[in-house]
Amino acid sequence: MATAFHHFMETMKNVILLHCIIQPESSGGESEVTDGLSVCDRLKEMDEDCYKTLSSVPVRWIDRGHDGGYNFHNVYVSPVICEDSCGNVKRINFSEHHRDSKFPVSIDRVHIWYDAIEKFVKIAYNEKIISTFKMKPGDILTFDNHRVLHGRKGYQGSRLLIGGYLDWDLIKSRTRVLQSQLSNTNIN
Repeated sequence: MATAFHHFMETMKNVILLHCIIQPESSGGESEVTDGLSVCDRLKEMDEDCYKTLSSVPVRWIDRGHDGGYNFHNVYVSPVICEDSCGNVKRINFSEHHRDSKFPVSIDRVHIWYDAIEKFVKIAYNEKIISTFKMKPGDILTFDNHRVLHGRKGYQGSRLLIGGYLDWDLIKSRTRVLQSQLSNTNIN
């Protein structure tokens, strides 16, 4: 499971829409989602030191490649758990295939981080909080990318999901406009 880093870094998109176009009829390809805030809360309750490690040790996140003739090499350094000034979780960064193997910390802290991330992952895959389901063609899965960890199980055959991204500012703006139009009042 992961948070999506396609357009990640400091401007990681808030809301993801995944539209299922093709899903294999055979077994496999099930979507998996977990509430990352619940994972963080449980980790903090179980082992506050592990929580502190994941909210303080910087990790290098890398996205490198090319798309439509455009080459990119993005690097973002941030802990897995990002908190606001009041200590509330505001964002979770988690993507094994985007995590660099190099840590910008001393070697004595690396094993502590691996112990903490192992506990984080075990909680994320706990059957009491993970939701597993198979999307059907036409289904659209929408979720908060700063909060929800998502992935899929392996599969044979073809599977196609088309993704779209939105920012909360756009969603909230559109909601206010629609509320105003439906109530025939002016927006302030």
